[in-house]
Amino acid sequence: MIKRPLIGPAHGGEYRPLWPLALGCLLPAALAAVYFVLRTIPGAAQKVIDGFAFPVRQFLSRISACVPFSIMEVLYVLFGLWLVVFLVRSVVLICRGRRKWRILLRRVLILLLVALCLWSVYCWLWGFDYYGAGFVDKTSLTGRAAAPEELEEAAAYFLEQANVLAGEIQRDENLSCSQERKALFDDAPRIYDAIAQEFDCLDVTYYTPKPMFFSRVMSATGFTGVYFPFTGESNINMDAPASLTAFVIAHELAHQSGIAAEQEANFVAVAACTASGVTEYVYAGCLGGLIYTMNAMIDTDPEAWQRLRDQFSPELERDWLDNIAYWQGYESAVENLSENMYDAYLKSNGQEMGMASYGACVDLLVEYFLPAARAGGDGRA
Repeated sequence: MIKRPLIGPAHGGEYRPLWPLALGCLLPAALAAVYFVLRTIPGAAQKVIDGFAFPVRQFLSRISACVPFSIMEVLYVLFGLWLVVFLVRSVVLICRGRRKWRILLRRVLILLLVALCLWSVYCWLWGFDYYGAGFVDKTSLTGRAAAPEELEEAAAYFLEQANVLAGEIQRDENLSCSQERKALFDDAPRIYDAIAQEFDCLDVTYYTPKPMFFSRVMSATGFTGVYFPFTGESNINMDAPASLTAFVIAHELAHQSGIAAEQEANFVAVAACTASGVTEYVYAGCLGGLIYTMNAMIDTDPEAWQRLRDQFSPELERDWLDNIAYWQGYESAVENLSENMYDAYLKSNGQEMGMASYGACVDLLVEYFLPAARAGGDGRA
């Protein structure tokens, strides 16, 4: 009689060789290593972006656009469930097995293989975009440092526009923004049409963003939106105040166009919104520009900041306070941890300012909008 070998899943694979798993880790590890080498070679990153990363992401965007829900969200849920089952099963197998160290090593190798595969694919799909030509490199903008008086002029310009447009936005009895967000999503693919005529690098195909079902989870981690390169989707937090939803959509679409740097994506979002001709988008762009420029003023010139703050219309005042109150309600250790992790991630990809880079777009805003501000409000919004 031939005895059945004990190599089945019921025994945790404790008699299976470990070398296939170790060998399997070599390919994604090699891809990650090549990524780290290529990103340091001038021009190499851009060649990978143009010849591989961007075309693949656009293809994924086109495929994911066929469904109305966020595929990213589904994948996160499935991966979370798999991870829980995997960890629980690992504990059970280790407790029941005879070669506990071998089972533990095998389960660790499986996790390492999965992590390496995900990381290497992410690097090749999106990581190179942090090292290729940025938006400023592709345009005539310089990103020069703004003088304090220029910053105040730009902020006053955004304030003037926002005060006018705030009264045209649909509101409830408390003056809070209550605009129909579905219309914002429907308009999204066309929002960049006007600005793309000025900046050729923005002339790409845009796909409708996806509303997040677990938006409150996103708020708990401090995010209003996220671009997911594995599916090419732009995902939007639907629980945050509606006044800035259009700006968030434009920001995530900027990432979809290949702009990785946060300061550049913020600037492009403001520019695209104000040039769109859609009232809700123009207002959100002006509100976003006002937030960034006034945030930059509050420490350098608090008196000028207060002068502008005193000029808010009742509707603009409500949107300003609603946004502050909403995010104050989510201040927690979880949000701080999430922000610190993302800050470290940005810095590891060459964005030396980390999360502070979100405010660095003010120099671009001043450079681009100052002529319109000095012309009396003509030309931009």
